[in-house]
Amino acid sequence: MRALVLREIPDDTLLGEQWDALVEQMEQPEVFYTYEWAISVQRAYGAVLRPLLLLGYDQGSLIGVAALAIKPKDEIGFLAESTGDYCDFLSAPGFRQQWCDAVLSELRSLGLGPVSLANLPAASETASVLSEAARKHGYRTFARPAYRCARIVLGGPEDRGVLQHRAVGKKAFRRNLRLLDQKGAAVFSATVGSDDMDEVVTEFCRAHVTRFIADGRLSNMVQPERRVFLHELAQQLSKRGWLSLNRLLVGDRCVAWNYGFQFGGSWFWYQPTFDPAYERYSPGLCLLGKVIEAACGNPRISVVDLGLGAEGYKERFANESQPTLHIRLSSSPILHARSVLCHRVADAIKTRPQAERRVRAGLNRLTRLRSYLREKGWRFSVRLLAGRVRGAALGESLRFFQWCGRVPVAQDESVDIRELDANLLALAAIEYSDDQGTLDYLLHGAERLRTGMARGFALLTSSGMPVHFCWVSKFEDLAMHGLNTWPGAPGPTVTAIFDSWSPKSMRRRNYFPIAMAAVASWVFSSGEAPWIFTAAQNHASVNDILKAGFAYKFTIRRHFFSMRRTGKGADKPAVSPALAGNGLCHYVHSEN
Repeated sequence: MRALVLREIPDDTLLGEQWDALVEQMEQPEVFYTYEWAISVQRAYGAVLRPLLLLGYDQGSLIGVAALAIKPKDEIGFLAESTGDYCDFLSAPGFRQQWCDAVLSELRSLGLGPVSLANLPAASETASVLSEAARKHGYRTFARPAYRCARIVLGGPEDRGVLQHRAVGKKAFRRNLRLLDQKGAAVFSATVGSDDMDEVVTEFCRAHVTRFIADGRLSNMVQPERRVFLHELAQQLSKRGWLSLNRLLVGDRCVAWNYGFQFGGSWFWYQPTFDPAYERYSPGLCLLGKVIEAACGNPRISVVDLGLGAEGYKERFANESQPTLHIRLSSSPILHARSVLCHRVADAIKTRPQAERRVRAGLNRLTRLRSYLREKGWRFSVRLLAGRVRGAALGESLRFFQWCGRVPVAQDESVDIRELDANLLALAAIEYSDDQGTLDYLLHGAERLRTGMARGFALLTSSGMPVHFCWVSKFEDLAMHGLNTWPGAPGPTVTAIFDSWSPKSMRRRNYFPIAMAAVASWVFSSGEAPWIFTAAQNHASVNDILKAGFAYKFTIRRHFFSMRRTGKGADKPAVSPALAGNGLCHYVHSEN
């Protein structure tokens, strides 16, 4: 056997045909093993992944493929491990042990780091022969359970009838479809034409982000590489007839999607989503029921694979599961011992949910701190921390302003103000995916929308892109936002504009005063008195607030031992000292 090592996947039709022929000979063929999947990953993630392709030839015939990638610190992993639910070494029948031996021999000779093989099916022949090959080449093996992928094995005609009734015959399913029909005929669509492919994938990606952000999470589709991958994969798989973009349409509106595949006798439920506006009707479950119904009627489909993820609804439908393994090969005994220890500690922590939540929260904070230090540098971070300590010890001031009912800011017809919803938050998350501060802000805003704690607004450009955000709330409700209430507001109908934010790339463009004037006008037209506050030291913010038509009223000066109020309106009811306490810095204007 001759092994060929390549640093990229060639755009070669003949190689693709030979590669896919090997996939068909695997004990369980999967679309994730195909040439089309690998080339799509390379095209989408080429800037961040370093492919390492090993091809095995015997007398000129391709008998083995290992699609790998070099990760940070020279660690080796499967090329498709972050995109594919299953990963494996490919080989012709009878060559798996020989091919695994050849792959590890080549990796050892390259002098790279440990080998981390994720999402390897436990039933694969690779899992049973890898340990022996690893010992031969000086690797220590640590295998641990990874995931259990729920599956629906369809069986014979009688079994299919039972499964079909379980999926679409239940009262709840029929009731939800009936309610959807009242809003427009509910239609299951199993195919998408090539002319509409890009539009449907774009619509699906945006819907996925919207659904996640409405639930307080970030979808992986906010990252441009993921969206490029799904577009490229759709083009590649549709040419082979393997793509299955399923949709549930209510009238002209799509309310549920499944970006899936039909390959090797399997209908794959890969990445589903639904319109959160229709959540009460369970459109995702309705779509899954329709997929199962269609699969039961298709003799070429033997399995509906529900893939990775432990969502509860999968267990209600599944009658089987396929476990996967994570196998780590280390040539260093220290690295091997560390892998085993980390796994044991993680398993122990998982037995205590409260401890697990704390550990995860601590790791998230540490990750964010590292990211911040990389971006800002140690000197800036130390100066910022020193300034905050000094402000807490020596005192800080807040200036309060009331809108005068005039709009002196030059109005720009290319922008408009609109109330925030999940769709706008999702659009912003996609646009500003590389701005962690903005992503955190959007998630915090999604929580407010879910709880109804405040109303949000966005300033939009003529293209519909949000470029500035803010929130409004009654002054007496500010306690819900991390601030103490204002006992005795300066008027019976006072509304605060707070938590203003511009993404980094949109700052210094005069959007803040335009947005504040527009929101203040909306508040005023609703019969409320618009007020706003900011840190007195933020001179740029103060100037923009004045530019937006607000007039200065008074200042609260907070010191370590006392607080006093100065400036105009000192005879008005006092502001609670805790108003300037913990959590305040998050709610002052943060554009400058």
